[in-house]
Amino acid sequence: MGVIRDLLCDVPVPKMVRIHQAFDDTKLEDVEAAVREQLNRPEICDKIQPGKTIAITCGSRRIDNMALVIRTISRFCTERGAKPFIFPAMGSHGGALAQGQKEICESYGVTEEYCECPIRSSMDVVSLGTATCGVPAYIDKFASEADGIIVTNRIKAHPGFSGEYESGLVKMMVIGMGKQVGAETCHKYGYGEFPRMLDSIAHKIVEKAPIICGVGLIENAYDQTKEVAVLTPDEIFEQEPALLRKAKNNMPRLLAERCDVLVVDRMGKDI
Repeated sequence: MGVIRDLLCDVPVPKMVRIHQAFDDTKLEDVEAAVREQLNRPEICDKIQPGKTIAITCGSRRIDNMALVIRTISRFCTERGAKPFIFPAMGSHGGALAQGQKEICESYGVTEEYCECPIRSSMDVVSLGTATCGVPAYIDKFASEADGIIVTNRIKAHPGFSGEYESGLVKMMVIGMGKQVGAETCHKYGYGEFPRMLDSIAHKIVEKAPIICGVGLIENAYDQTKEVAVLTPDEIFEQEPALLRKAKNNMPRLLAERCDVLVVDRMGKDI
């Protein structure tokens, strides 16, 4: 601090006041029950039938209760006579290697033993055709061969772009399920094109792939699960924008509308 004092010795420093900001710490007490209740909606559970293979996504971010949510989905499918499996849906993470992506899943507690179903990890994809935006849509090969796909992800703000769909179920379908090929295809256009592309490509995926539902998680300011929303494919497009706004309202923010100097102690996409 001596260096800072020396630098500021001739600079008048304004009066400072320490402020403590309090956040709503409401969290969901029984995540498993909430997921089960919503999976039981007829328009969702009727698509999970005996003998059907059901692919469940696992993303690359550490998300509160994600292993529990995936295990709950797996058990629900098994109880209905279906055959669930997990597949990494994380773009190019894990070194764009099948084993690397499986290891990321396992590092979050999403293991075959805990979730009671296999993990099928591959970087192979299939093309579902070209979306109306002119960009091709890809999804994981194992998922494409399943009878149904359940998309899971946290819905939150993205640090690189703003739009109706940021980090959430739509982005998980397009970039997560698209593996390295899908991620590279979108990223080469830059974040400025993401709001337009994500919507268009996700619609192509829902049109061509057997998406059963999306399980979206919303967190409070302390990164704890506050709400679960299990949505049909149509509801994903209709309701995710409102859920994103709700998630943003839960985030910490600067209380001052205007400031002349902002000093940041820590920053990053995980903070």
